Amino acid sequence: MTQTANSVQSVQKHRVSAFRTWVRELWYKNCDEHFEMNQPRYTHEEYFNNFKWWLKREFRYQQDKEKKRDEHSRRAIPSVHVIQRDNV
Repeated sequence: MTQTANSVQSVQKHRVSAFRTWVRELWYKNCDEHFEMNQPRYTHEEYFNNFKWWLKREFRYQQDKEKKRDEHSRRAIPSVHVIQRDNV
């Protein structure tokens, strides 16, 4: 029983959420921008702490936008029906 609980906790520690991955990508872009402008760069922790409310709001907005785009594209693609004809 203990081994199972430990293995589940281990897997959960290594699982990375879509939000964390998205934040990390934005942080990399921010580092690049600061490097190009010869400005000091934030650590990942500083970046998250300074912009966490904007990051959370923007992530939700992007997720909703992507979901709506997917729904729209599913409706926009007409279904193709194959009509079989008898040989005349």
